[in-house]
Amino acid sequence: MSDGIQYKHRYEILSHLGADERKMNGLILKQMVLYFFVPVAIPISASIFLTIQMNQVLLADLITVKAFCMAMVISIGLFFVVYFIYFLATYLGYRKRVLE
Repeated sequence: MSDGIQYKHRYEILSHLGADERKMNGLILKQMVLYFFVPVAIPISASIFLTIQMNQVLLADLITVKAFCMAMVISIGLFFVVYFIYFLATYLGYRKRVLE
């Protein structure tokens, strides 16, 4: 969000070069996707791998595979719901700030 003022000038230059608002919205969306979802890809995959390994070592006899998978899907799903809300708020605020 703090880079919005810096990028505002760059998007003004793009508009002077002929880029329409739809094109700039697409660029902003791609930029936000890279900022938000690329950094979370490695930790989520590492967390899934480590959780599966810990389940096999520590809890293999206590929790069924179905219950384990459901718990993991629910926790990752809740994480992404909250993360998507933050992403959406940031995207809309950044777009508003840059394209004003």
